[in-house]
Formats: sequence, structure tokens, C-alpha cells
Amino acid sequence: MPVWIVGVSDCESNAVRYICSTKEKALQRWEELRQELIQDELDLINRSKEAGESDSYLSVSYRILENLQKYTTPETMNNYPQEEPYLCEMELDE
Repeated sequence: MPVWIVGVSDCESNAVRYICSTKEKALQRWEELRQELIQDELDLINRSKEAGESDSYLSVSYRILENLQKYTTPETMNNYPQEEPYLCEMELDE
């Protein structure tokens, strides 16, 4: 029986957030995670601007945000080494 694993990973960590029984539900959860990461990065940019961080510091956050907004499917997502949502299919033994 196939299941779909949805989570967030980066170069140092991995967090499984959902195990879905249908690909449609997994894609919905993947998009929710992508939007959550986008919002987190926007919040970080706003806090950094308020704190007077340098443009070089903010340039990394802008690149991360651009990647999260640009890649809209699990197959095309590429934000490594920063956080990115992922989706993978696995087979459960019965």
C-alpha cells in the first residue's frame, strides 16, 4: 500500500510532518508547508530590517524567499542547503 511522506529538510535536519494516504492530500500538505516556509522567511526579513541588518545579510533571505516562491512543485523544488518542503512515496508492508 503506497503512502506519501511530506516534510521539511535542509542540509542538517529532516522533519516528517505528514504521512498521507493519497497523493492529492500529500500535495495539499506540501503546498501548506511551502506557504508556511515563505511566511517564516518574510517574517525573518521584516524583523531583520527592523533590527537594521545589512544588505548582505538580507540577500541570503531574499534568495531563500525567491526559491520558495519560484519552485511550486515537489519535483522542481530546489532551495538546498536551506529548508525546503519535500514529498516522497513509500510502500507500506502489509
